[in-house]
Amino acid sequence: MINLVYKSVVVECSTGVEDLAKAIEKQAGEMLNKGYKLVTMSTIGADKAILVFKI
Repeated sequence: MINLVYKSVVVECSTGVEDLAKAIEKQAGEMLNKGYKLVTMSTIGADKAILVFKI
C-alpha cells in the first residue's frame, strides 16, 4: 500500500507578476524546510498561484 500525502497552498500577490514569482519561491522554500517537495503549480491570472506539495 502506498501512502502519499499532498498539501496544496494558495499564494496571492496583487502587486505584479515578479512579486508573485518571489512569493512562490518563498513559499516553496518554507515548505521545503518542513519536509515538503513542490510537485506542481498552476497560476490563476496574474495574482494567484496554487502550489501542490508532497511529503
